[in-house]
Amino acid sequence: MNSYLARGHQRDETEEGFLRAAADVLAGITERKRAEEALRTERSLLRTLIDNLPDAIYVKDRDSHFLVANKWVTSVMGTTPDMALTSTSTRENWRSDSMPMNRRSCKPASR
Repeated sequence: MNSYLARGHQRDETEEGFLRAAADVLAGITERKRAEEALRTERSLLRTLIDNLPDAIYVKDRDSHFLVANKWVTSVMGTTPDMALTSTSTRENWRSDSMPMNRRSCKPASR
C-alpha cells in the first residue's frame, strides 16, 4: 500500500491496526486463491482417473439420481456425462441393479 504522508509523520495505533488488518485480509485472499487452485487441480485429476478406468464408475443419491458417471457408464447409456446427470428419463431408466459391474462379462461382479 502506498501512503502519502507528510515528512516526519508518526503512525499511531489506529493506523498500525488498519495496516495490519489490511495485510491480513490480503494474505487471506491469497491463501484462499491457492487453496481453490489446488482443489481445481485435484478435482481435474480425479475426474481424469474416473473417466479412464475401464469399468463403470458412478455415484447416485438416495433417489437414484446420478451424481457422478464416468465415460464408460455414459457410453453404455448412450448419452453424455452432462445428460446423464440432468436427464430425468435417463435417471428413471437406469437402475443400479441393471448396471453391468464387470465390463468384460457384463454380469454383476461376484462378491
